[in-house]
Amino acid sequence: MKHTGNFAMLDDGARPAVSRTGLILKPLPDRAEPFNTAYRIGGAPNLPEGLSWPMPHGTPYHFFAQVDLALLRQNCPAGTELPDMPETGTLFIFLCLEHWMDDPQPVILYTQEPLESVPERAPPENLAHLLDNDTALAGLVHEEGVSEDGKLLRRQNVDVLPFTSFPDGWLKDDELSQRQMDELETLLGRLTPLPDPHAPPEGVEAPWMSELPLRFRQDTKLAKAHLDWEMLFDWSKEIYMGLLDLIRDKLRDNVPQNMPPQRRPGIDEINELWERANWEHHKYQFWLLYLQVFLNPDSDYPFDFRLRHFMEISQMCRGKVPARVRRNFCALIADIEQAANDGTMVHLEPVALPEYAAIAAEDLAEVARKALAVLKPRRTGPEPRRPAPANWDEYVIRETTLPERTKNNYNLAGTGIIPLQMFGFGYLLQSAAYENQDKELLLQVGDPFGTPLSFANHGAVIQIWITSHDLKAGQFDSATATWEFT
Repeated sequence: MKHTGNFAMLDDGARPAVSRTGLILKPLPDRAEPFNTAYRIGGAPNLPEGLSWPMPHGTPYHFFAQVDLALLRQNCPAGTELPDMPETGTLFIFLCLEHWMDDPQPVILYTQEPLESVPERAPPENLAHLLDNDTALAGLVHEEGVSEDGKLLRRQNVDVLPFTSFPDGWLKDDELSQRQMDELETLLGRLTPLPDPHAPPEGVEAPWMSELPLRFRQDTKLAKAHLDWEMLFDWSKEIYMGLLDLIRDKLRDNVPQNMPPQRRPGIDEINELWERANWEHHKYQFWLLYLQVFLNPDSDYPFDFRLRHFMEISQMCRGKVPARVRRNFCALIADIEQAANDGTMVHLEPVALPEYAAIAAEDLAEVARKALAVLKPRRTGPEPRRPAPANWDEYVIRETTLPERTKNNYNLAGTGIIPLQMFGFGYLLQSAAYENQDKELLLQVGDPFGTPLSFANHGAVIQIWITSHDLKAGQFDSATATWEFT
């Protein structure tokens, strides 16, 4: 039986999108008051006598979580649509942590027996120590996240947070992703941005930006209060290559269409200039170019000549751009804006091109505006870092809080944060979440997310899947796991 999910229409009515209810399992710090025991991580399991500690191939598995299905439903808000599954009973999830890279398959035990009088089961004596650096456990477990004997994960109560899960929602920057991001931010909160000594105060423009025309300043992303040589190179290169693209498009659109594109006049010359500029880069070297720096071409020089000039003088310099050069660059942008307002046509001067290759200065001004908005000045000092958590509670709180938006947009590619999750759509690291979309996500573990485990430190995510039929029937022994890594 396929899980079809609910259909949510986008605001613009463009297309329906499948959504499911997912559960974020947020581990709580030790100081938090336990409000339920629906989901518990670590500690010793309350295994009834009829269930044996899993030992496939003679190797004991590590206990990960104990889930009370009845309490799980009771602690979800009214109207939360969970998949069909047994109304009562308890799950015990065991993972093969000692050999997780070779055998990610879990062992999931299920019992309908009430556990009120069932004592905790001590682990087998031959269970591997969780901080053993000579096995695949090396670096997998937080040093403060184990029991005194080192064989059990630290006991943690879990807050169950329902949310609307969309397919591909973690990765795609679209309306669904933003909607889901806003909901997760409401549930989990975000780390406050660190103070940046290299950035101007909020709402204050860098001094040199005030010299640019207004529309060039509105969307510009500033990272600090002064311009460096590398950024000057990037900006001038981006605008220059945009100018070449505009002229190349004009050539292709205005010559006889019965002529092959590669034979149209001027195409080869423009391609050569574009390729030459494309392979130039800022070389991060000190260089004294006083003559070129301070003898900037006058405003009557062609725009392409002036853009090339700034590429050349900034290619071999680094550090802060002198005030005079900043003013000259601002003057170039202001002249482009003025030409756009005057309705001027722009020619590429170093190459002899047909008259129809001229472009409107307004189009060049738009290229410049986009370059200034997208590219941003680089930092000149070390990036501020958060101090390491002072204790386990601080660690749990930080790991269950979304990173700064400016640092990482909920993406594994950086510091990332993959929620400990049950149901909904899984994190699409490679293809497992897509290939198993007809199944239910029984558990997802990647980033620590407040637990002692961190598969994402190895660039990996483990996901446990079960069919809707087996979940409804309580056949949890049929669940299978996938693991992906970058």
